[in-house]
Amino acid sequence: MRRGARVASLLVPSLLAWVVVRLSQSDARGDGQVVRAGMQALLPLFVVMAAALLVRAVEAAGARRSWTEALDILSGPGRALVWTAAAATAGAPAVGWASLGVLGLAGLAVAYALVTWTALVAAGEEPWRGLVVTRSFSPATAVEGDALKEELTLSGTRVPAGFRLLVRAGLARHRTTAYALDGDAAGGEIALTAELGEARRGCHDAGPAELWLQDLFGLCRSRVVRLGAGGVTVLPRPEPVDDLDATAAVRGDDAESVPSVRLPTEGCFRIRPYATGDDARRIHWVRSLAARELMVRLPDEIPPELPSVRLVLDTQLVGAAALTTPATGQLCDALVRVWISAGQSLVARGVRVTMVCVAGDRVVAREMTPQSSGALLRLGARVDWQATQPVEALLSDGARQIVVSARPRVVDHGEVTWIVVPEPLWTDAEPPPLASRWATLPYPSGSAENRWWRRRQERAANERTRRSGLLFDQLLRFVNGPHLAGSFVAQPRGGRVALELLS
Repeated sequence: MRRGARVASLLVPSLLAWVVVRLSQSDARGDGQVVRAGMQALLPLFVVMAAALLVRAVEAAGARRSWTEALDILSGPGRALVWTAAAATAGAPAVGWASLGVLGLAGLAVAYALVTWTALVAAGEEPWRGLVVTRSFSPATAVEGDALKEELTLSGTRVPAGFRLLVRAGLARHRTTAYALDGDAAGGEIALTAELGEARRGCHDAGPAELWLQDLFGLCRSRVVRLGAGGVTVLPRPEPVDDLDATAAVRGDDAESVPSVRLPTEGCFRIRPYATGDDARRIHWVRSLAARELMVRLPDEIPPELPSVRLVLDTQLVGAAALTTPATGQLCDALVRVWISAGQSLVARGVRVTMVCVAGDRVVAREMTPQSSGALLRLGARVDWQATQPVEALLSDGARQIVVSARPRVVDHGEVTWIVVPEPLWTDAEPPPLASRWATLPYPSGSAENRWWRRRQERAANERTRRSGLLFDQLLRFVNGPHLAGSFVAQPRGGRVALELLS
């Protein structure tokens, strides 16, 4: 519907102005005669424009593309020019102002010439033949907080005279980037680079970049071409965790050795041949002389069992994926960061840790070891809010369980220790409401963002973000209770995670 209205702006304003001027023939004043003569002089240019548009429509239909897409070549300022010029042309005979009619005719002439030139050289397939767009990011596998760069490489570009090649790209949860190439950049290979700011955790599918041609006046443009899809993986950044000794002391008897029950002489006969790496103090020299090889004694006690923990990441929150507030992504990043950091800190304290989370719709359980740390970081990059797997599906009976969550609740799986990640401590405050400015402009003079429609859209987007933030706060509310006894609150503290016992 909107595209059809934009295409109609190519012809409808001129036809309406022509009808109004023809109906004013009874007016014998010279003003009306000047406007009618100007309209007749512009008729050949209008016919040439209509013919060029017809050729492009037939070409698009033959290529099995929408013909309205091929004719959607007027930008916002171009449509404003056409309608304003047509209104000035039609209104000049009524008000008796010949200069107004001349301005309107000049505006229509400029529009006809630019539309014709755009339809001939920019609206077809010629500028895009042989164009290759390669999109990448540096670094390809980043760590949360690193400086991330976008790199675009264009080869085989064709920029017709009087046009610029505009490129729009960027990355979700980062920035939208824009580039403009003049005609002298055509041909060869062009490298474009832009800073995206600090990398945010996740497996980001960048999608293709958008390219289109626009004339130097900004009145006409070509169709949008999408080329050069890319992607980047940003791993979570683990942080040291303070005050984790209370959670590390999982079972008191795990830190004590268990003496073996044997006969008084049994320990002397539990020997085996010496192997590389054995403690030389355990060599049994008498047995070694009798056997003519080195023999070592085995320990007379069973070594202590390593304490074990099931560290669960709770990301179930129905409706979070549909909210537009940036707090949803920030809190999910914080949950993954605390989860990974707690796992690494527990392993450093000699605890056997099983990491459990939901990736996609699948429950993943993996033991954290020095060999699996990289795979767990990549797993953490894939984690997002989900609504299918409740936290009960991640728990297991008979094991000490610690759950990292922003919304602790009662569960029926025995004793559970919670590490609570409060949303206000780990997310930015919602933006204040945008005030309507009538006397001043919020952006520099001449900026397209100062247009009334764009400012209205910006205020609407700001209001949606604020409402989503309030709804997100409501979804994360929880009540203190006996189920939180012995649990901890995770707080950011200068690049570290501080755990405080809930009282």
